[in-house]
Amino acid sequence: MSENDHFLFRATGEALAARGGLAEGVDADAFAEARAYAAGACKDIEGAYRLLVPAVVNLDPVKAAAVERALGRPGACPSAAAAREGMLAAVSPVGVPAAAAHRLSRLRFRRRQGGFFAAYGYAHLGPVLAAYAGWAGARCRSAGRPVFAGVLRDGGLLARAVATLHPELAPDHREVWLSRRLSLVAAIGSADDREGLRNLLLRARARPATLAEAMADLGLADEAPPSGLAGATRLQGAAFETFLAWLDGRGRRERLANHTRRLRRAILAHLRSRRIPDEGPLVLLDVGYAGNVQRCLAAILALEGRERPLIGLHLATSPGAVWAGAARRSAIAGCLLNYGSPRWLNRPLLKARALLEVLLAQPAGSLQGYADDGPVLGSVACPKSQAEAVAALQEGALDFVRDWREECRAPGPLPLPDLVGRARLVLLRMLAMPLPEEAERLGHWVYADALSTGEARPLVAGGEEAAPWPTGAAALAGATASQLLMAVVSERLDE
Repeated sequence: MSENDHFLFRATGEALAARGGLAEGVDADAFAEARAYAAGACKDIEGAYRLLVPAVVNLDPVKAAAVERALGRPGACPSAAAAREGMLAAVSPVGVPAAAAHRLSRLRFRRRQGGFFAAYGYAHLGPVLAAYAGWAGARCRSAGRPVFAGVLRDGGLLARAVATLHPELAPDHREVWLSRRLSLVAAIGSADDREGLRNLLLRARARPATLAEAMADLGLADEAPPSGLAGATRLQGAAFETFLAWLDGRGRRERLANHTRRLRRAILAHLRSRRIPDEGPLVLLDVGYAGNVQRCLAAILALEGRERPLIGLHLATSPGAVWAGAARRSAIAGCLLNYGSPRWLNRPLLKARALLEVLLAQPAGSLQGYADDGPVLGSVACPKSQAEAVAALQEGALDFVRDWREECRAPGPLPLPDLVGRARLVLLRMLAMPLPEEAERLGHWVYADALSTGEARPLVAGGEEAAPWPTGAAALAGATASQLLMAVVSERLDE
C-alpha cells in the first residue's frame, strides 16, 4: 500500500467512524489496513466493501463505498521525512503517561529470582500477556461469559493468562488441540473445492506443497501419482492444475470426501471431549494472524450442519483476517495488532513470528490427528533444555500477570489502553531489536512449523535472510539496537 492510498483509506476510516460505520474495536488505522487488503482481493470498490461487511464496516457496502468516493484524494499525504518522524514517535516510549510508566516499571523489575529465563519472561512476555488478558477478558464478559478455548499449541498460554487475570472466568476456560494443517484439510468439502485446495496447498504455506505432501494430507498417499509428476514436484502453475484433474478420477473424489469428513467429525468429537457445548458462542484464543483455524472451523461446522457463533480473540491479526470475519456467524479481532494496525508493528511482528510462537507454545509435538477424541502428537522437535527454559519463561510471564492483578486492586488502576500501548513497545523491542545476549540465549531454540519452514530449524539458522528470527541473526552478527530500529522505520516507509 502506498502512502497516498494509506492516507485516503485512513481518511475514509475517520469519515466512517464519524458516521458510526466501523465495527466495534475497529479504528481508522485498522480500517485502512483492512481496506488496502480488500483492494488487492477484489476488483471493484463495492466488492471490497462486501468483503469488509460486517466484521470491519457495519454499513451497507454501497453506502460505505459512496463515503470513500466522496472523499476523492483529500489533500496530500505526508512527506517521507514527516512519515519517518511519525514512525519514530510511534515506537518511542515518550507519550506513555507517567503513571503508566511508573507502575509498569515497578512491576517490570520486581522479578529477580528464578534465573535468566524466568526473569526474562516476567519483564518481556509478562506485559504482553497481561495486556492481552485484560483485553480478552473484558470482551468475554461483555459477550455474556461464553466458553473460551485456548487453541493449542500457541493459544494455551494466552487462555491461562485470561483465567489468571480474571479468576471469575476460570470455570469457562477450556483447551483444545487444533492446527492450521488439519483444519485446512477438514474444511475441504469435495474435490471441487478449488479455494479450499488452494488454501491448503498454496496460500497457507511458505512455499507450495509437494505432490507427496498433498497426497498425504488428502488421504491419498497410497494412490499412483499423476502421470508426469514426481513426489518432490511443487504444485504450482500447470502442476497444480494437473493435480486437480487427477483428483477427479478413479474413486479419488470419494476417498478425499470420506477422508475430510472423518477428520471434521474427529475435530467435533474432540471439542465435545473438552467440554465444549454443542451450541452457543465459542470464543477461540490464539496468536492469530489471518485466523485460518477460526475460518476453517466455521467451514467445518457449516459442512456438518453445526453452525454456531465463533468469536476469535487473537493476540495479533493481519489484514488477511478479513476472510475469517466474513465467514457466517464469525467475528474476529486482534489485541496488539488489529488487521495489521498499528502499521509500525505489523511487519516486524510477522517477520519475527517464529520467536513469538516459540515463547507462547506448549513444548509438545505437532498435531498429527485424533484418536479416542484426544490429540495424536508427533515427536517433540525441541531438546529437553529448551522445553525447561520455555516452561520457566512462561511461568515468569504468568507471575507478572498475577502481580498485575494485585496491582490493579490498588487505588487508581492503570487504564487498559495504556497497558496495550506499552505492551506493543515491549513486543517490538523484543522481536525486532534484540540485544546480543538475548539472541545468544534464545537463538539456538528450535522452531517447528511444517507449513512455514518445513523441517524444524534453530531460530537464527541460515543467516539474516533465511533465519526464522532474522533480527536475532542480525544481532548476533553485530547489528546494534539503533541500527535495527532504523531498519524497522526504513522498511515501513519502503512498502
